[in-house]
Parts: sequence; structure tokens; C-alpha cells
Amino acid sequence: MGGLSSRMGGGIKSLEKFNNITIFDRIFKTMSPQINQIIINSNENDNRFNKFNLTVVKDRLRGHLGPLAGIHASLYWIKNNIPETTWLVSIPSDTPFLPNDLVKKLYIKANNNNNKIILASSNNKIHPVIGLWKCDLIDDLEKSLLK
Repeated sequence: MGGLSSRMGGGIKSLEKFNNITIFDRIFKTMSPQINQIIINSNENDNRFNKFNLTVVKDRLRGHLGPLAGIHASLYWIKNNIPETTWLVSIPSDTPFLPNDLVKKLYIKANNNNNKIILASSNNKIHPVIGLWKCDLIDDLEKSLLK
């Protein structure tokens, strides 16, 4: 089931290390210069993300609904805390190798096509969790998840 890290035996994938660097540290290093704020979606009950001094939000909708529930929770937090924000960039916790210009590319594509959702792609494959989401999509996303 999506979001439970069941193939790895549970736990937080992004805190796993390879070559002595956590996946999260790799994501953080690449994404920090590209965005204004990082929001972590984690449903874990421990506080291992506290050391990063970042906002951590849990899914608001129950039932392990996967990555869309995390995007929903992040959009909800944005709406209630920084409502002037117009876009959310979503990155899965198990994707350490991201382009240094990912947000710029997604934003240009969104503006050129007047889209509210832009998903990343490479080698003719769509990466559905790496995307740019217009923040005013929260109500439609919630309705869709509750069906």
C-alpha cells in the first residue's frame, strides 16, 4: 500500500542512508535553493524530523490514502498558514536524485500550458508524485479522495 514503506519493512525511507548521507539530506540540499519553505508529510509518531526544524504535517484524511493524502495535508496547511502561497511542489521521500532546476522547469511548463497540475516526466515516463500543484486545488482534491 502506498505510503507505508511496506517493501522496506516499514519506517521512514527518507532517513535511510546510502554512501553515509540520508535520502532526506540529498533532497533537502537540492530543493532548498528552489523553494521558500519545506513541509514534510509524515504519519510517523516519532519526532525524528524535529531536528530539521521544518513543518511536519500528518494526513488529515484517514485510511492510508497514499501520496495524494499527503499532498492534501500540505495544501491544507498552506491554506491555513501561508494562504498567499499559490503553488506546492511535491517530492516523494525516496527520490534523492532531483534536478537542480526542477521547480523552474515545472513552473514554466505550468504557465505555458495554463495548468493547475504539472507532473514531472523523464524518458517518456510520468513521475506522478513529483509535481507542481496549484494551491486552490485543495477542495477538489479532498472531494476526489473522499469518494
